[in-house]
Amino acid sequence: MDGNKKIRLTLTVKLLALFLPILVAASVLIGLMSYRTASNALTQNVHEKIDAVVTDVSHQIDAINKRHFTSIRFIANLAVMKDE
Repeated sequence: MDGNKKIRLTLTVKLLALFLPILVAASVLIGLMSYRTASNALTQNVHEKIDAVVTDVSHQIDAINKRHFTSIRFIANLAVMKDE
């Protein structure tokens, strides 16, 4: 009976020694693939957001400039300004 327990313990240790590295390697590979995918998606999302913000700011600046030029044209067309 004592020899049988020794064999079972040895078999359990051998199975753990066999499956534990496989489990660790699979977990590391899944983690690396997930990190790479998330990193690429995050980078792409940040670039899209930056482009959207830059476009929005440029449209706002263009609208402000148009209002200022309209004000300047209006002032320039006043009779007081045209008086020599």
